[in-house]
Amino acid sequence: MNKYLEKSSGTKDEKRKLMDKLKMSLSAEPVKYNESGTVDCKKEFFELKFSYRRPSVEENKDHFGDEALRELAGRESVKQAAGNYWIIDSITLTNLENNFSANITDDLPSGFLIVYHPLNPNERHRMRTDAAGKYKFIDIFDDLTKPYTLVALLHELGHARDYATRSDEEKKRFTRESDKPEKKELADLLIKERNAWAYAIQKLKRFLNNNFLNKDDLLKIAHQIMLLQYSHGIRLKLMEIDKIKNDDEIKKLTDELDQEQKYILGIK
Repeated sequence: MNKYLEKSSGTKDEKRKLMDKLKMSLSAEPVKYNESGTVDCKKEFFELKFSYRRPSVEENKDHFGDEALRELAGRESVKQAAGNYWIIDSITLTNLENNFSANITDDLPSGFLIVYHPLNPNERHRMRTDAAGKYKFIDIFDDLTKPYTLVALLHELGHARDYATRSDEEKKRFTRESDKPEKKELADLLIKERNAWAYAIQKLKRFLNNNFLNKDDLLKIAHQIMLLQYSHGIRLKLMEIDKIKNDDEIKKLTDELDQEQKYILGIK
């Protein structure tokens, strides 16, 4: 497994600049959200169009009615954004150079909803399969007109598609992480993350150019920041399993892991 773990590369300044670049909105003006509507923005050769609406009573109950979100709903950042979330029904990407279009929500597995929190950028995007009701959720935080948020959504969609192919027994364990995981469990975690990033990169392949959204930036986000974060976490777990006591190495990995989290959340 070690040979598949990412190694640190790129400077802090390079990573900060990359995240700042990909968190710049494609929209010339801030988007104002109503009860429902459509957002359509273009930049260079690229067009992003998505429709949104308020959740139904049943969708709302499923989303915030289970224990998994009680802690999240209690956080101050979420309280401040209470009510400021929507359901996304359709997302279409278009390459204006050749008029190639793709509705990425066509890939959404049955029973999943995309819950959109554009006014709450300080939480981590997540896929949730633990709701007690009929729905499962992909929670997307921050503005979807920012390329990084779009990339993160595709990554979570990759997880949802992976989840949908699993057996019932595998689905029960899919989003659970035990306090003391075995090496097989850590290997499966790494495979799931790599598969989700492979899906996101493949889905964006026909929409990349050399400017605001390019292949090099996408690979750096996947390998130098996101997968590196998981790699550091797995290295720390492996040291626990193998009972390796190295305080300097633990501190180094912990500090780097903390820094990667800050890049993702935009904390200076």
